Amino acid sequence: MTLKLGWSEVWKRKLIASSWWRRRQSTEGFWDKLARHYNEVAKRRMKGIPLNDVIELLNVDENSTVLDVGGGPGTYAIPLAKVVKEVTVVEPSKGMIECLKENMDSEGVSNIRIVNKRWEDVELSEIGQHDTVLASHSLAMLDLDGALLKMHRATRRRVVIMTFAGPRYGFYPELYEKVFNEKFIPGPDYIDVYNVLYDLGIYANITIKSIQRKETYRTIDDAVKRWASWLMIDESDKMDRIREVLEKYIEPCDEGLCFRREFKEAIIWWDVREVKPIG
Repeated sequence: MTLKLGWSEVWKRKLIASSWWRRRQSTEGFWDKLARHYNEVAKRRMKGIPLNDVIELLNVDENSTVLDVGGGPGTYAIPLAKVVKEVTVVEPSKGMIECLKENMDSEGVSNIRIVNKRWEDVELSEIGQHDTVLASHSLAMLDLDGALLKMHRATRRRVVIMTFAGPRYGFYPELYEKVFNEKFIPGPDYIDVYNVLYDLGIYANITIKSIQRKETYRTIDDAVKRWASWLMIDESDKMDRIREVLEKYIEPCDEGLCFRREFKEAIIWWDVREVKPIG
C-alpha cells in the first residue's frame, strides 16, 4: 500500500500564499489585460525555439496530434502546427485567443483547434485523446493532482511539462517589496510538481537547463509603464518606486534599453504507456 503524502495540498497552500496569486486574483483577467504585450514577447520566442529538440522531446511527427494546455498566443502551438497533424490549444484567456488567431493567420496555420476554457473545466470528451500533451508554464491550478491526472488520461504517449526551477524573478522581488511594502513570497517550484506526480505513482523524468532572456524597451518610461501593468497598479507614487528600481538594472542595448536575466527551467515528462497512476 502506497502512503499518500498530500503533496497536492502542499502545492495548493504554496500557490495561495504566493504574492503572484494574491495580487492577480483572476488569472484569465490578468492575461486578458497583458495579452498584447505577452504576444510580442512570444512572437520573438517562437523564432528561437529549437524545434527539432521539441519534436524529439514530445515524440511527435507529421501524423501526430498535440494538446497544448494553456497555450497562450501560440508560443509552441504555432511552430508545432507546421510539423504535426493537429494541435488543440486549451486557453482560458480571451485576449490570448485573439492573439493566437491573429498569429495563425499571419503564419498561414489552420490546423489548430481552440478550446476557450480553463483546463480544470474541460471534459475529456470535448477534446479526445492526443499523442502528446504539453503544458508550458501553465500550471496555475489549485487542484494540481486532478489537472495532472487529466493530462495523463488525455494522451496516448507522453506528457511534457515545462516549469521554473529555483529563483527566476531577477529583480522582481526587490521591485515588489519596494512597491507594496510587503515581503515577496514566491510560488511553488518544479520540485512540488514532481512531488505531486510521485504521490500519484508517476515517476517522471526531469531535465533542468539554463535559460537566458533579454527584455527590451525603447525608453525607461516604456519600461515603467509595462512593469506597472505586470504589477496591476497605476498610482503615481508607486510609478516613481518602479522607476527607482528599474533604473538600477536597465542597461543600453541595440534595441534601446534592456534587462537581462538567467534562470533554470525544468522539463518534466513521462510516457503514459509505462505508468499506471494511483489516482
